[in-house]
Amino acid sequence: MKWKLINKTPQTYAVVLNEGEEVMQSLHAFAAQERLTGGRFSGIGAFSEVMLGHFKPEKRGYKRIPIPEQVEVLSLTGDVTMENGSPQLAPAARAGGRGQIRWHRARRPSHRGPRAAHAGSRPG
Repeated sequence: MKWKLINKTPQTYAVVLNEGEEVMQSLHAFAAQERLTGGRFSGIGAFSEVMLGHFKPEKRGYKRIPIPEQVEVLSLTGDVTMENGSPQLAPAARAGGRGQIRWHRARRPSHRGPRAAHAGSRPG
C-alpha cells in the first residue's frame, strides 16, 4: 500500500493498493496510522474476490454473498468514524462481472488493480 496527501483543504489522500491486498484491512490500517477521526472514502479498480452481504432485519445480521472471482468495482464508498480509539469503516460496494451487477455492504474485499482513493481528517 502506498499513499499520498493530495489536498490539504479538505484533507484528501490517494491510497494505492497492491494486487492481493485486502481492501478493508488496508484502509483500516491507513486510518489508524494517520489517526483519522472521521471522513469518507471511495474506490475504483477491481476485486480479485469479494464477500458482499445485505442486512436481514429478521436475523439481525448479514446474509453473506461470496463472489470468488474477479469483478469490477462499480462503486466503493463509505465512512470512517472513531469508536473507542479505533477507526471503524462502514463500506458499501457495487461490483459487476459476467453480466451481473451486485450491490451490497462490502465485508472483506481483496483488491485487484492499481488504485483506490480515500479521504479523511486527522486531529489538528
